[in-house]
Amino acid sequence: MHDKANAKLKEFERNVRKENARKKKKKSQDIKLIKALISKNVKLKDVDWNKVNLDNEEHVQEVIEIKLTPVLHAASAKRVHFSVENQNDKNALVWPVLFMYPEYGETDLIEEFEETGQCFSDHLQAMFGHGIERPNWDISNKYHPERIKVYFEDRVTNPDKVALIAIKDTNMTLNQVLSDPLYEVINGLPTFIILVEKSHYETFMIKSYENPHLK
Repeated sequence: MHDKANAKLKEFERNVRKENARKKKKKSQDIKLIKALISKNVKLKDVDWNKVNLDNEEHVQEVIEIKLTPVLHAASAKRVHFSVENQNDKNALVWPVLFMYPEYGETDLIEEFEETGQCFSDHLQAMFGHGIERPNWDISNKYHPERIKVYFEDRVTNPDKVALIAIKDTNMTLNQVLSDPLYEVINGLPTFIILVEKSHYETFMIKSYENPHLK
C-alpha cells in the first residue's frame, strides 16, 4: 500500500509539473503574440495597446480569448498563430481570413493566410483562376482575378459612418493591409469584401457606404 501511495503521489506531482510547464509556455506564447501584433501595428477593435498590461495574466487572456478568437465557428479553431513554414521570419503570423461576396450573399473562409508569404492575388488565383472550377453562385461567370477588386470597411475614421476602402493592389500581402492605420480586426477575423471592378454592383456598394475616401 505504501508503494502504491508513493507511485500515485509521484504521478500526481509529475502531472502538476507538466501542467505548470504547459501554462508557462502558453503564457509566453500569448505574450509573444501580442508583442508581435503591436510591432506590426495591427489594430484590434476596442483594444488600446497602451493599456494592455502584459504582466497581468488575466488581461492577456482576455485579449487572446475574446478579441483574437473568431466568433465564426468554422474559424474559431484557426485563431491567429505564428507560422511554422516561414523560416525567414520567426514572427510571421498566419490568420484566418473571410472573403465576402455580398452580391450573392456568399463567403469563403481562408483558414490559413500567411501574412507575409502570400498575397491576395495568390488566393484569388486559387479560387477563380484559369482552369479552376467556377463557383456555382457565379452565375454570370464574371469573378476572375483580373476583374476583382478587394475592399475593407473603415470603421476607424468615423465609427458612425462606415466607409469602404479598396486595397491598392491585390499583390499586397496581408501584413501590408492589416498595418493600414484605417484597418481594424474585429473578432480576430480579418474580413474583406470582394467585388467585380466597374460592375453595377460595385457602384451600388460604393454608394451604399459613406465614402469620403472615394469622393
